[in-house]
Amino acid sequence: MVGAAAAAAKETAAGAMDAVRGRDDDGPSATQLVAAGLNRLFTRDVTRECQCEAASFTVAYLLGIPVFSLTPNALEAIKLTKDAEVGVTYQTANGVSKLLVWLLAAVAIESNNHRQLIVSDPRQASALLKLLRKSAGEDEAGNTAEDDELRLRLALSQAQDLLQKYPDALEQLSQRMESGAGTVGNCVAILEKPVR
Repeated sequence: MVGAAAAAAKETAAGAMDAVRGRDDDGPSATQLVAAGLNRLFTRDVTRECQCEAASFTVAYLLGIPVFSLTPNALEAIKLTKDAEVGVTYQTANGVSKLLVWLLAAVAIESNNHRQLIVSDPRQASALLKLLRKSAGEDEAGNTAEDDELRLRLALSQAQDLLQKYPDALEQLSQRMESGAGTVGNCVAILEKPVR
């Protein structure tokens, strides 16, 4: 039974990486594409949404990213690289890696808990790399598609590792968000306990 669970987890993680890369080697059928689209449009799972939001919040907090966005996107990450106060930090390779981990946190938690990604958007991380490549003066211009894929795999793995270190805090944070009673201060207080 343990072997079957491990195989299923590997399959789900592989599927998440295919989504992060933005491709599927076999290519989904038209029926699968329509079904996936309908799931995204008509399925609302508040618990799943809160898990993804809690994961993004947790990773941003742990990495010191000065944003309280619950659903991060590439444009928000690009704004951080251009910010007058903290932009220099996120223009380095290490800073970009932190942003990638943040963008993939929701993908990490959703791919670990579910077979299909509905709430999280794995394309945001690759979009960030493309935006940085297009941006003048960035060090990202020399990277190849293989470099990007390696960075995305590493960022997804780091997001999974960070989230696995704090499962209780993540669950409490998700429940607090789901109740609707969580403020930013409450969320930070939940994360402060296990981090100390």
